[in-house]
Amino acid sequence: MPTLAPVLEDISDLDPPAPPGSIPFGPLAPVPPPPPPALRPPVKQPSCPLQIPAEAVYGDWLNEHLRTLDAPFNWSYPVALTIFSGMRIFSDSRIRPTLYTVTIGPPEDGKSITQDRLIESLGLLGTKHIVEATPGSDRGLQLALTPPEPEPDKTGAPPVYELRCCTLVMDEARTLFSKLGIHGSALAPTLCQLWGKDQAASPVKGGMMAINARLSLMGALACHDRDEFAEFFTAETTGGLYSRMVIAPGPNGWKWSAKWQPKVVFRRPSTKPIHVPDFVYNTVEDWRDSAPEGRKRGRICEIVYRTALISASINGDTEITPACIAAAIAFGEWQERVKMVYAASFAKNDDAVITCAALDALAQAEEENEEGTDNWVKWADLIRKHHWARKFGSSNVARVKRSLIEDKLIEAEPEIKIDDETGKPSLTGRFTGRVRSC
Repeated sequence: MPTLAPVLEDISDLDPPAPPGSIPFGPLAPVPPPPPPALRPPVKQPSCPLQIPAEAVYGDWLNEHLRTLDAPFNWSYPVALTIFSGMRIFSDSRIRPTLYTVTIGPPEDGKSITQDRLIESLGLLGTKHIVEATPGSDRGLQLALTPPEPEPDKTGAPPVYELRCCTLVMDEARTLFSKLGIHGSALAPTLCQLWGKDQAASPVKGGMMAINARLSLMGALACHDRDEFAEFFTAETTGGLYSRMVIAPGPNGWKWSAKWQPKVVFRRPSTKPIHVPDFVYNTVEDWRDSAPEGRKRGRICEIVYRTALISASINGDTEITPACIAAAIAFGEWQERVKMVYAASFAKNDDAVITCAALDALAQAEEENEEGTDNWVKWADLIRKHHWARKFGSSNVARVKRSLIEDKLIEAEPEIKIDDETGKPSLTGRFTGRVRSC
């Protein structure tokens, strides 16, 4: 096989070798400075239909602190009151400084983020005043609230257990409310007991289950609308728990920023009792007696008293002032409006649930109609908006609609045809698909 001769390449035009010790490619070029960050317009946040009024938020310090959280006030103010109430607040009255609060809104809107930011910003993360747990039974609640064993006394005296003051914080309150409906569960009655006193007990196998704690409750409940909310709060499963709750609806689609950094402030209640003047009781009782006919304000008045005492403690006041009780009453009026929309359901079967959902949704749609319209609402639009066909089945929804029409609770719009020759209207015997309340 013939061999190929090597081809000599002409390298006469190349640079000579670099001298020893020199940098082969010359000095490095300086790195250009990074471009200045682009100025972004401020984020436009969604509004809330049931916005908490400004006059219901009490205290300059708390107002300023909540603005550092980058969270909606509808959530942050009730959450702040509830988180702060987990610490021991003293007063010269019998007002109990605890709250049960649930924030509601669609999933992934940041209800839990609001809770976490408040706990971190108040320096309460990992303290005895915050218990992060979701009890599934009264026994689980007892275990969550059991204080740590005190150190043994050197003299041999029996151990002294300190009254535990804390807020039970739940990222997903859905789990708790689903357990309330279990047949024979004592969880709801136990929570109702602890709303009004430090002790609760219920019989269990082998003895009594006892809890000794001053409890506040804070939970985030993911629900899309008031129909889904009513599925969790039914009169049969929650008992009186609903009336004891502060319901905090938020905006739909709040835009959260991951750049948030906490500004930690170790704000704690004063050890001196807060004075509750007589005018506070007179003011609240006058407001209670001025309620519209048919509306009870017994439980909401208790929430007003508690809100006033807790907000006065946060603000560092030595007594409840007229401005403080006025803000608490505005808070109570806001809760009345919220609970008119997010109401507990009294339904005990599927037909009753659909009936309640339909009547509520129709009333809401009629309120949203423009003034001067005839208030007719497309039934199919209600079905699509509230996902009734998927939740209950289209045949069940249709049966309930026929029943509501027969019972004259709603009426269907008849189809009218105009005669081309005479111009007179006449009924066709069909319906347009629109309905309205009777």
